[in-house]
Formats: sequence, C-alpha cells, structure tokens
Amino acid sequence: MPNKRKPNRSYNYMYFAVGLICVIIAVLIGALISYGTFGKNKNDVSDENASESSQEISAEESLTENSAESQPEPPEENNEGLPADIKFDDMIIPNSDINKGLLPIITPENAGLVTAENLELVRFYGNKGEGYALSGTAVTADKTAQKNFDKFLTAFAETVEKSGIIIDRGYTSKETLKKGNILDEYADLTAGSSVKLGLSGTDHTFEDTEFSYLYEQAYKYGIIQRFPANKKTVTGHEENKMLYRYIGLAHSQYMHKYNLTLEEYLEIVKNNEKPLEIVSELESGVKYLVYYSKAAGGATDTSVIKVPSDDAKYPYEISGNGSDGFIVTVRISSIA
Repeated sequence: MPNKRKPNRSYNYMYFAVGLICVIIAVLIGALISYGTFGKNKNDVSDENASESSQEISAEESLTENSAESQPEPPEENNEGLPADIKFDDMIIPNSDINKGLLPIITPENAGLVTAENLELVRFYGNKGEGYALSGTAVTADKTAQKNFDKFLTAFAETVEKSGIIIDRGYTSKETLKKGNILDEYADLTAGSSVKLGLSGTDHTFEDTEFSYLYEQAYKYGIIQRFPANKKTVTGHEENKMLYRYIGLAHSQYMHKYNLTLEEYLEIVKNNEKPLEIVSELESGVKYLVYYSKAAGGATDTSVIKVPSDDAKYPYEISGNGSDGFIVTVRISSIA
C-alpha cells in the first residue's frame, strides 16, 4: 500500500492568520470611511466644514450685494421735497401774476385781470385746418392754445364728417361777456386759452353720441372740458358741452386718468407734500414734475419760487392758480 502523507498543520495556521488579518484590515478601512477621511482628525473635518459654510455665506452675501447694486436708489430730495439730482434756483415773481398762465381758476371776480395785451393772441382765420368753421374772422386764442385747438378739431372732423361744428368764441373780454349776460358761465374765455364751440347748418346736437369724441379725446391735445358732467358741487356749474380749455399735456393726462376737474386737480397739487410725478403716456421717455409754491404777502408783493437752474435741459412753465399761489411744471426727458 502506498504511504499517506499527513497534512502540514503549519500551513493551516498560516492561512488562518492571513484571513484574520484581512478581516481586521477591512473592518478598520470601513471605520475610517464612516467616521473620517484618511489623514484627518475630527478637528480637521470640523474646520473644513466651517470653511465650506463660510464660503457659502460669502457667496450669498455677494449675491445680495450685487442685487442691491443693480437696483437704482431713489433720488434724494432737498428740504422742499424737490429731487436733489436737479439743481434749483430761486426766482422772484410778482404776485400779480397769480391770474396768469394756463391753470388759474377764472371767476367773474378775477376775470379781466389778464387782458389781451398780456396774451399772444393768434387768429384762427388763416391758421386753421379743414373740417370746422368759425363764427367770424376775428376769433382768437393764445398762440399755443390756438395750435392745439386746431389739431383737436381737425382730428374730430376726420372722425365725424360734416358735423357742422364751429368755434363760436375764442378770447373774449370781460366787458363783452357782461354785455351779453354770459360772464358767470363763460368767464373762462377771458383767459385766452378757452373756446366756446357751436353748431351751424346741421341737425346735429352736442347730445349726439358722435360728439362724445370731444370730451373723451380732448386730453390727447392738452385740452379739457371745463365743466364736465356730475361735477357741479365742485365747479359750481352744470355740465357744459361747449366750453373747452387748453391747459397743457401734463395736466390734461392726469385729470383724464383720474376723472378730475381743474378745481380738484389744483387742490391735489397744492396739498401734495411732494411734487406730483406724471409719466406721459403720449410722449416717449417724458415725465413731468408738478408742484405748488404759495404766494407770500399781498397782491402788490413778490414771491420766491424754486425753478430748475438748467432750463434748457429741464424746461418749465409757471402758472398762477388764480387764488393763492403758483404751479410749476417741469418737463423731464430721458432723450434730452
């Protein structure tokens, strides 16, 4: 029989030892992966986490700062509430001018304080478009008002052909209005920027729906219906569909938007703590600042009002309100 060799026990012990060592190494590696990174103690890991957190906060702060920088700050204001980014100078103005300009409330009492000599009157005859007529060749209005009434009525004639509309009266003196016994209703005509419309040679009346164009579209030309419907408690007059007044584009837009009479509008401007900012919807890149300045002293005194120093960049107009102060209108254009 062949001889059988007994297994070598030393090899068995060696295999067992190697396997045990491998198990121990695997356990150690798993522990290191679970509780930390090779070569780093707990403090190192804590410091790293803190550093990453700090970087995230810094990134958030940076985004916040950039966002804040991208938002333009509102312009500062001086102690009169006027924007500090526009330089203003003092202007001395006589209080007697309180009834001059485009915005005064004209009453039978102050009518006639502005006369034809104070106005730059232009005849409609020879300076008008097609589609409307005149009651006579002597009908006049102040220069700027005349141009805008002509555009307004020419546009109306293109919408309502052969309407028979005429300008019955333009500028009219106080004495003439008194003789005609219409001073109370038509004192506005002494301002030079108002007209009384009429109809001739037609069956139309101002109640016709086609004529709603007049009071609905007038604001686009700087014109208002002086005494609109449902405003008697404010104006003291019933609706008058024939009396219109040019006041300027800034004011007519605001009044139309908020359904205001001239009386209501002037009260808003007067009582506003800051200038009224009116963004024009009819002129690209244009807005207006409108603010009130109270007259100081009596009718023979003078007042000091703030106006832009650079009137080429910021053209402005001054108008009395007919009672106690002045309205300044500044045109600001992003194109200028």
